[in-house]
Amino acid sequence: MAPIEQCRLVGPDGGRTLKISAYYGPYQQSPRDPQGNPFLYLGPRGNEDGSAWTTASCPTGEALFTVEALSSADHDRAAVRKALSTFAAESAKRHGCATPAEPVSDDDRTWRG
Repeated sequence: MAPIEQCRLVGPDGGRTLKISAYYGPYQQSPRDPQGNPFLYLGPRGNEDGSAWTTASCPTGEALFTVEALSSADHDRAAVRKALSTFAAESAKRHGCATPAEPVSDDDRTWRG
């Protein structure tokens, strides 16, 4: 099994819109960069600065699943959460992990990266 998985989603014009990633084992710390935003990817789930994340318990420790905006276009938050949730659930299943926590929901209808 790959310790890092990534998927890039494209919009109707063919431009990249979202990057969804999974990090397992020691790699789950790699996107948690102390030099960057100190609030990014903290806790079991959340959203901050055009990114959202969730986690799952795995035989090798915690797994981290992230989604990041690759464009400045408005994104439907429900669709972004659904993409992250689906990707995380399928990836976690392949790795023998628990079901990931549902991504954080909020009242905003759009999400700007």
